[in-house]
Amino acid sequence: MGNPCFSHSLTISDRAILYAASLGTEDTTQLESRLYAYNRLPASLTEWNHNSPTDSFLGVADSRHFPQMWSRNAAGESPGWLSWKNRDIVSTRGDVFKLYLCILPDDLARLFVDCLQILGSTKSNYIKIGSTRISLNRPDKFVAYFAGKEDLDAAVSALDSLLMGLSPHELPFAAMLSNPVLAWGIDPDRRMAELKYRSWRTWMVSKVAQALSAARHPAEHPEVTLSLVRKHLAEAGIDPLTMSPQSVTFA
Repeated sequence: MGNPCFSHSLTISDRAILYAASLGTEDTTQLESRLYAYNRLPASLTEWNHNSPTDSFLGVADSRHFPQMWSRNAAGESPGWLSWKNRDIVSTRGDVFKLYLCILPDDLARLFVDCLQILGSTKSNYIKIGSTRISLNRPDKFVAYFAGKEDLDAAVSALDSLLMGLSPHELPFAAMLSNPVLAWGIDPDRRMAELKYRSWRTWMVSKVAQALSAARHPAEHPEVTLSLVRKHLAEAGIDPLTMSPQSVTFA
């Protein structure tokens, strides 16, 4: 990456790709794991008591402080997550649009309840957030689901003023929006059990890992490697510059 213009123009996904290329492995399983976890925070940077429950940290341990349109799911429904359903919306959980709220943990504790109020009023049907200190260090720690892109877009518009000016916890391999704290994707239909990939980002990193595994000497030629990966993503129906879905079939 000797070209300063090249380095300056790299997105978070580009940086994740070049990091994975530097590992010097063709093992797609290892590449997928490293790509998926890229940009997680060290545990020491989350400034809250290790023994404090996550819902206490987020200010929702007392249900009276929680927006009433949300009904909390049983603890075992989404292992590793705290999750809620919108009482006012019936969801089939088939094809689902998902909005990532890429908020740093300390900002999240301050804004979580306000985000929930907005998400509920803009027809999010399901939300989840990491249930442990470690999972709150993920850039994809907070996810809201919608039945359609129009509802997701409405939520983005409503959240913009609340989240404007925050430092983003940048998330690779999610579709970029003008507000860097927000990104989106679409999951495969969860009713189709034969699908190998169960989420947008697991499918995305699998495509990147396949391209890196097939590249010759990826670490030695970063610009060439990035070009090859972008070509592979474009062939899979992804805009490789914004990571937005264009004609995705989840094959």
